[in-house]
Amino acid sequence: MLERENVALKTQADPKTMQAIEKELQQEHEQLLLERRQEMAALKEKINRLDTLVTELQQQQQQQQQQQQQQHGFLARLFGCSCSGPNEDSTTEAGVAAALPAAAAGAAAAAAAAAAAAAAAA
Repeated sequence: MLERENVALKTQADPKTMQAIEKELQQEHEQLLLERRQEMAALKEKINRLDTLVTELQQQQQQQQQQQQQQHGFLARLFGCSCSGPNEDSTTEAGVAAALPAAAAGAAAAAAAAAAAAAAAA
């Protein structure tokens, strides 16, 4: 039905007018294509800028994480603790256990010396 109407309109329309209309439509089409290409180029540029910003932010986050890890490591060494494991290890416990009898013997000797000194003074 539309095709018959188009044929009827074409037969009624002046061929020169039809050529002018077709030329105008072609120009509008080319203008629209140009605008779309420009919009696409602008969008691609924005995407590239966003990619760059995302990359920069990721690098900053990595640097901050590394700095925090370095600070944590420094503080752990400074205060002698290990937050990833138990506060005391087996060598510390063994050292304390070995030192206790020696300290007890030293304390007993000191007490005996003090008692002897007190007896001598009396």
